[in-house]
Amino acid sequence: MTDLKPPLNLEVLGFLSEPCAVFDSHLDYIFVNPAYSAMVGRPASDLVGQHLFDAFPESPDRMQIVQAAMDKCLSGTSSVLDNLSYEIPMEDGTFSEKTWRICQDPIRNADGKVEHILQRASDITQQVITERQNVAVAREINHRAKNTMAVVTAIARITSRNAVDYESFLSSFTGRIDAMRRTHDQLNDDAWRGLSITQTFETEIAQYAAETGADYTLSGPDVRLSVSGTKDLALVTHELLTNAVKYGCFKNDGGRLTISWKHIENGVKIQWQEHCQQDISPGETQGFGSRLFRMLPHVQVEQTYSKNGVDTVIHLTGDIAFAEI
Repeated sequence: MTDLKPPLNLEVLGFLSEPCAVFDSHLDYIFVNPAYSAMVGRPASDLVGQHLFDAFPESPDRMQIVQAAMDKCLSGTSSVLDNLSYEIPMEDGTFSEKTWRICQDPIRNADGKVEHILQRASDITQQVITERQNVAVAREINHRAKNTMAVVTAIARITSRNAVDYESFLSSFTGRIDAMRRTHDQLNDDAWRGLSITQTFETEIAQYAAETGADYTLSGPDVRLSVSGTKDLALVTHELLTNAVKYGCFKNDGGRLTISWKHIENGVKIQWQEHCQQDISPGETQGFGSRLFRMLPHVQVEQTYSKNGVDTVIHLTGDIAFAEI
């Protein structure tokens, strides 16, 4: 082994927790410390005496970048290689991708000539993963914010068309925004995985049941909707409940709501059946809801009327596809 005393004591490098390697002016390894061996997953005996690019073959583009950094160091200036990724062999035969930040410092002899390169490496894999995750989260938040603002704008516009005065507009609009808020809170509590159909209905219906003692039943397979499916169903539910309170099964005592659902090809079919204590006509329940239903691309709503009831069929398809819990 080449004697590096002075200016560098290899024995001291061996005790450092920071991965270090030393190269001669031909870029042959002359020393690696235990931390470096552990980082690359290879013993010192596999590396010492090997040329850098023999030990770690590079693509032509990468070789040019690494060579330039080493040449800069040999000319007397420290250099840095950021975000270098390597596949490191694991004990089980698989490979793990690691990302490093590598610094090269020139080591001069007594005459001031650069004879060796000290390389120090830091594993920044987790930092890179975290940065990528943060970018993805920021992109998703921006996407959700834009979608939410688009929905709020559409709700405001459609609500204004049906309002007879400011008070009625404010009441209807804030009610719909509150429905969105409740769903948002539930999604946030559930780490934005989407809610089950039961949770989605309960979030909206529970407040009506508590205030009015309304009678309702829910039945169907326990399935989780996508985030967009949860939001769409919550909006539809709010509108159907608003109509049920104003005109339908919750207008008078003794009414009853039965909701059931089942799997269908490419989605879910929901049966919303209102059993009323008074006559009901189609014209009473049309307005904002019918416009909202047309605004949601993956929701189809069909309603039929009998003398004392309303039968609503809701199809959720496409991008709101669900997964079994």
